[in-house]
Amino acid sequence: MRVPRFLVLALLVGAGCATRGTIKELGRPEFAGTIPDQVELTLIEPKVPGQFQAYPRGAGQGDYHCRVIMEEAPHFEGENVVFVKRARPMGDQKLKLFDVVAWPLIAKHVIRFKDDGHPPGVTEPIARQDSKTPIPGTDDFGVILRVPRAKLKGFDQIGVSSLVQYEDGWISIIDEAILAPVDSRS
Repeated sequence: MRVPRFLVLALLVGAGCATRGTIKELGRPEFAGTIPDQVELTLIEPKVPGQFQAYPRGAGQGDYHCRVIMEEAPHFEGENVVFVKRARPMGDQKLKLFDVVAWPLIAKHVIRFKDDGHPPGVTEPIARQDSKTPIPGTDDFGVILRVPRAKLKGFDQIGVSSLVQYEDGWISIIDEAILAPVDSRS
């Protein structure tokens, strides 16, 4: 099969294009307060569902592996659902910031949430916590997130978006869905 020359040229020209913009312009406005508006990022493409990678000028010369884990599963503490997340750098780059936001989510919207980090119909996260200093004696960062129990009424999942920023500005966001604990009071 012969491919038309204009199609080959269009593919070659398109392959060199990169998506650049602020964190808000790249589709993650919930982190606009975390990453300053004047920082222009280049988005790593193609994007993998549940992951977002972007970097500012001058970054990109290291090993940006990081393990984000649920250190303490969601459980009730009074009027809140509480859980603990930890970010552990696994490469040669140290972390600068760990920011976690939570969204109300239902099971049928998990795939959509992992596609772009936003559940349908929800415009603002229901909880947020960040850390700008490592856990003493480690390179790990940790946060305790408290989600008001009332904001999860009618939802069976919690959408969690975890942003890690490395010292040189490289950004990784991991979007995951976790089961919300069952509220026996409802």
